Amino acid sequence: MDYQIELKDDMAFIRVTGELTISYSSELKQALLEAVGSSDRIVLDMEGAEAVDLPCMELLCSAHRTSISAGKAFGITGNSFSKLRPIMMESGFERHRGCVLDSNKSCIWAYTPDVAVMQH
Repeated sequence: MDYQIELKDDMAFIRVTGELTISYSSELKQALLEAVGSSDRIVLDMEGAEAVDLPCMELLCSAHRTSISAGKAFGITGNSFSKLRPIMMESGFERHRGCVLDSNKSCIWAYTPDVAVMQH
């Protein structure tokens, strides 16, 4: 897995490529923590991901919850969502509403185009 973080105004745009699997979870966690620490809005582009597994999904959920707790926005690009959808369906991550912390209705698993997807 490789990643690049582009900072623009109040937004951190994270572009990840390669495998987003348990083998690379520490690298993904580092990228997400770096972005949350440096911006008010975090946007993840996973279009270049070759593989995504359940631990990656859990890490993304954790990043979203951390962002909410910090008063920050977290989302994924629309093209990235197509990579996540099959795994969401298989693993039971797909939701109709967010968790208890999701007071701003931004859950990345309760997908609607205008909520989970942030434009870059």
